[in-house]
Amino acid sequence: MSRNLRPRATRALGIAAMAGACLLAAAGCAALPDTDALTARPPAQAARFESARGPLSAKRGAAILAELKRKSGDIDILEKQIAL
Repeated sequence: MSRNLRPRATRALGIAAMAGACLLAAAGCAALPDTDALTARPPAQAARFESARGPLSAKRGAAILAELKRKSGDIDILEKQIAL
């Protein structure tokens, strides 16, 4: 009689493992996030620079940006940061 119990126990364990795997797979299928909220960006602002004496003029700020762009070369990092 013990011979019949082993295959049944093994089969029951296999079924339980399969059911557990199915439950884990189903739990991984969560709802996707709201991508509209993630991709919505606020309107871009102009870069504002300040010194120890206060805000700089728009002309001086443009000169600083031009100098930074000239020094940075072809890197888009500055443009991406300004766009934020």
